[in-house]
Formats: sequence, structure tokens, C-alpha cells
Amino acid sequence: MNERLVESLRRAVDAAPSDIPLRLLLGRLLLDGGVREEAIAVAVAALQLDSTNEDSRSLMNEALRLEPNAASASVVVSATEDVGT
Repeated sequence: MNERLVESLRRAVDAAPSDIPLRLLLGRLLLDGGVREEAIAVAVAALQLDSTNEDSRSLMNEALRLEPNAASASVVVSATEDVGT
């Protein structure tokens, strides 16, 4: 994983917190780099901005499929479902 790129994206997300595509790019890089927990957190933040965003849902679903503990996966899913209500 390119740490410099990830750090740049983190700073960019901090500067533009409502930019969902930017968040998803960061989340994708994190997930591809094996940083699943942070990728899930990024997907949750994107879903909080727009719970109907299909790309955010896709990232979350992919990250959860890699989840070794099904119990914690259900907690994350229920937390994101509460956002839309």
C-alpha cells in the first residue's frame, strides 16, 4: 500500500469531509491494502453522508465479506441501517 497516497487522501478527506467519492477512494485503497477496519470506518462515514449511495454500500459489503467475526459485522451493519432512519 502506498502510504504517502493514503496519507494525502486522509488529509483531503479532512479538508472535504462531505466528498463521498474521495472517501470511497480512500476506503478502496485501505481495503486493498489490508486495512479492513479503517476501510469499514470510511464506508460507515460515507453511508452517514448518503445512506443510499450504492458505491458506499458496495465498499461496506466487500469489507464485511472479509470480516472474520460475523458478530461484529452485524453490529456495523445495524449501525449503518440506523443512519437511514
